[in-house]
Amino acid sequence: MNRFAALKKIHGHRYFKQIFCISVATLIIVDIIASVAYYSYVSNTAVKNKYKSDMQMLAQVERNFEFIHGLLTNYCTKVYSSRAAANIMQSAKTEDSWALQQENLRLISSDMASFAPYIHSVYIYDGVGKRCYGAYADRESAVIDIYFENTIIKYAPVTKLKPVLRKIRSNDLDTVVFEDVLSYFYYEDMDAESRFANAVIVNMQPEWLLDNLYDLNTAKQDWFLLMTADREFVSYNPAIPYDYLDDVKAIYYSTIMDMIKQGRHADMIPCRLGGERYMLSYISMEQEDFILYRIESYASVYEDVDHLRRMIIMISGLIVIMTLFFAVIMARRIYAPFDRLVQSVGLYLGASSKDRRYFDELGFLKDSCFNSANEILLLKNEIGEKDHLKYKYYLSQLLINSSSVSVAEINDIAESGFFNIDMRRDIVLIILKAGAGSKGESGADRSRGWLRNALGEYLGKNYVNDIVDLENGSVVALVNTHGHLSWETDRAALLAAIDDMRRHEPDAFSFSSIVSDPVTEFSRISQTYFDLQNRLQYSYIFGNSVTITPGLIASLEGNSVLNYPAGDEQNLLAGVRENKADVVAKYLHRIIEKLKKTNYNNMMISLVNLCNNIRLTLNEIQQERMSDRIDMFEINPLKFETIDDLESFLLDVIKSCRPTGAVMSKNRIAIEAAKSIITAQYADVGLSLAGIADMTKTSPHYLNDSFKSVYGCSISDYLMEYRIRKAAELIETTNESINAIMAKIGIDNKSTFYRRFKTQFGRTPKRYMAELTPAYKNAAADKGL
Repeated sequence: MNRFAALKKIHGHRYFKQIFCISVATLIIVDIIASVAYYSYVSNTAVKNKYKSDMQMLAQVERNFEFIHGLLTNYCTKVYSSRAAANIMQSAKTEDSWALQQENLRLISSDMASFAPYIHSVYIYDGVGKRCYGAYADRESAVIDIYFENTIIKYAPVTKLKPVLRKIRSNDLDTVVFEDVLSYFYYEDMDAESRFANAVIVNMQPEWLLDNLYDLNTAKQDWFLLMTADREFVSYNPAIPYDYLDDVKAIYYSTIMDMIKQGRHADMIPCRLGGERYMLSYISMEQEDFILYRIESYASVYEDVDHLRRMIIMISGLIVIMTLFFAVIMARRIYAPFDRLVQSVGLYLGASSKDRRYFDELGFLKDSCFNSANEILLLKNEIGEKDHLKYKYYLSQLLINSSSVSVAEINDIAESGFFNIDMRRDIVLIILKAGAGSKGESGADRSRGWLRNALGEYLGKNYVNDIVDLENGSVVALVNTHGHLSWETDRAALLAAIDDMRRHEPDAFSFSSIVSDPVTEFSRISQTYFDLQNRLQYSYIFGNSVTITPGLIASLEGNSVLNYPAGDEQNLLAGVRENKADVVAKYLHRIIEKLKKTNYNNMMISLVNLCNNIRLTLNEIQQERMSDRIDMFEINPLKFETIDDLESFLLDVIKSCRPTGAVMSKNRIAIEAAKSIITAQYADVGLSLAGIADMTKTSPHYLNDSFKSVYGCSISDYLMEYRIRKAAELIETTNESINAIMAKIGIDNKSTFYRRFKTQFGRTPKRYMAELTPAYKNAAADKGL
């Protein structure tokens, strides 16, 4: 298979396509993870290196500043102790002494120029004469700062040998200039007013320090700021916007001040200045109580990282393109043994996939396996069919025509071991039939399977039995009674076993049941079976909670009355016409109770007649106010599981068709009828809008719209809400399982049931059930809930 064939398989073979897609996805994910990991590593390394270099530069600046600080303090002390300064501070204060003072200042100026180029000036203050003499390295000495007294008062008390940022005023011949300087004061004593008698003040040019940083820094777009002890900035770069200074000061008070208190005297943090992103490095010079800032644009710091990201994206794109090629190769190698298996199975079964454009290999193998398994099962059944043929034949014969089975055949089958029961002992027949919850063929099969298994389990504890499947979700059990016990004791035990089975019903089906009297002759089994089938119809009267016995229906079959008293029916119909609900309920109940005491056939004939008369009466009521003929839907007693359900339905229909003070409209009749059908047949899992519309003789769309206009919801929503309410009632009043409750309310989808129950009650059915337990209630009471 060449690569072009592999590409065709991507389009045409489902499993190969899956392998290819998984291979592509895997390689792409690995590529993305590797790229992200590499980018993160390089990005973190670049940031760490940048942080390290910035911290090293700031540390070097701190060392330089400390070195300059040491030089200035030494120089300040040296000037104070020099003869020239002493002569100025101690000379006579006369006009003739000015020439001598100038000579001393020239000596100090010449020494200052050779000492340090960053010294701005040196002041010699005479506290007695209250005069300040200035010496400059670049011009002649002159008396300056005639307002020096004000300066001393402003900074009083002045810290010795501690730099102070201040503005000095120089009194030149032509102009008056204010300049920023860092001043170091040296003196010996101060008076009571925090003034010193004599002092030396050495002034340093602060911009020299910043200019030096700009000269040393290769990134010319970076900015430097120096913040003094009083948190003001030294002469700053005019290129820095003024609002940036406010932002830096705000960052200091909100972040940097806390970081310095925590011992982080130097660090680098991202920030926003003027709404733009920057990286701010700082170092706190504790000895001088100054802070130096370095401001760099965020883009310049991450410029190299951005180049790297673009390069990684380009490389990743190339890798993705290569991934497609390698994925084809990988898919070919992984698919090769699977392809050979598919071809082998196809050749063995005489099938080929080459002519099919789209081919599901897994489905092909699954179908092949399923077909092979069916062939094996059929072969196995054919092999075992011979052994079970007698069992099936005689069991059917016993039920359908037991009189045709000879004694020799009974002895033969008894000795074969196929039957569990002994045909030579008394036999009891039990028939179980699934209730209305199991509709359709699949429901009948599932209910019959559960009935067969459960019945065998509960009977097998005490009785030998054989169970035969019937049609329409029914089973029949043949049971050997205990010969040493009375029949009454045996019957009570059998009924108890069926009741126990009904209480522990785990599946979605209720069932009716009937038990025969003991059959002493095997030839009478079929007659007993047919009698039970007919008598099982009496579950219409007794419901599914009672097991029918011959004694229970003996009196009913003997009652051959064809009809109920006509007077009760006339009173009932009169109550319908006069809208007397209590009269209707009273006589309808009397008629139903009387019909319950008649045989089944007569009861059904009477019920049909009664329902028809009620329908005609309701039509007469509606015709009184309407010109057109209104035909009520047909009321069929056979559509209801029990006669009690029919009674409830008739009461609802009569009530809805004649409300107090008004005549029911045609669509209102259908709406109330639909509501009554829901309350009577909600347990039917097949109940739907179409079925309800058919029973009410209306179109589904018209019925649903009319129902929604009255009750504010569709018929489907109302049916679901009603079922959920019934489920909550069953949870509160019974100990049945969730599956059993779902069966009784006509819901077979568990996820739908859980979702709708939680929507309606705010919790799942299991949670709702758990909250009803005594342990939960006690725990809630302890918590004060």
